[in-house]
Amino acid sequence: MAIRRLHMGTDLEERVKTLVARETSMRIERISLKTRIAQDIGCDGDDAAELFEAFAKEFDVDLTGIQWNKHFCGEGLPPGGLFGVLVAVFGWAVRGKSLCDDDFLEPITLGDLVEAATAKRWVKDYPGGRSILDLNE
Repeated sequence: MAIRRLHMGTDLEERVKTLVARETSMRIERISLKTRIAQDIGCDGDDAAELFEAFAKEFDVDLTGIQWNKHFCGEGLPPGGLFGVLVAVFGWAVRGKSLCDDDFLEPITLGDLVEAATAKRWVKDYPGGRSILDLNE
């Protein structure tokens, strides 16, 4: 039985890799469980939304609870609307970094997607609850 589960997990991993490769035009050989969707593949904003929509449909995953602004920047604007723009400008002026830099965004990896596909729901925890940036969504 354990061998079958291992094979099923590997099969699921390959299916998720295939979907991500198809949706992002990334070569499947370059995708691993540690591949970060935004940082390594460059999938952000509307492209990330489309990827996750296809992922949820393909694997019947409930994405309720995912906090998008902790993982992705919007199209042309940092997360958090006008407040996010002000914070981004201040951060860039003081530290030379924006809210869209790796220091501010928590990566989602292919492994996270496989875990969500297995559980059929978004399983990533968000310590500390909602941030002020979540209130602008």
